[in-house]
Amino acid sequence: MIEKKQQTASSGSFLSILMLLIILGILVTLGYYVFFEPEALGFQSVDSSQKKILVQGKDADLKSVAQEQANVRLYFANASFDALNPEDRGVPKCSSIIAYSKAVIAQLIKGPNQKGLFRTIPPAASLRAVYLYGETLVVDFSKDLVNQHPGGVSSELLSVYSIVNTLMELPPVDGKSIKNVQILINGYPMKTLIGHVNIEKPLTAESGLVSSI
Repeated sequence: MIEKKQQTASSGSFLSILMLLIILGILVTLGYYVFFEPEALGFQSVDSSQKKILVQGKDADLKSVAQEQANVRLYFANASFDALNPEDRGVPKCSSIIAYSKAVIAQLIKGPNQKGLFRTIPPAASLRAVYLYGETLVVDFSKDLVNQHPGGVSSELLSVYSIVNTLMELPPVDGKSIKNVQILINGYPMKTLIGHVNIEKPLTAESGLVSSI
């Protein structure tokens, strides 16, 4: 009789431990899905940036921690390719003239957003480097700016001054400003871009090319 009771007690202890392990397994699995796979349980997913904010104990709207934007003015060709038209666009706020220059040139290469405006830089072209010597901003483009250019006097003129006018619109940063722009191709100065517009020396903005419309 005593032996039978001991067997019953041992069996009961085993079942209790087994039930406890099952419950722990369920809780661990549920916790995993709640934190890492919420969609599987019908909850709205939380992106990594939100998780970081919650972990740090900050009750902040994601818009308030987004990178601050700065408004810049880009110049693209009009439909007739005889003038430049401005297009304002937001870029992440930068801490230097060099960083702003890289940002706006990237947007010029990307092309216009507005209908009726056209790109002035071949999409294959890239910016190799940017330097600031005193108040002269030097922008060094890949040879694709020349090799992939469509050609023509007017088109070349707009290409050159879309770059220069856009960069000359940049505001001073930390007391540093741009007085003129020197264009290089593959690290070297060129007499002209494709045979018509002299770019040997630093250039200043040409307001006469900007459409009054």
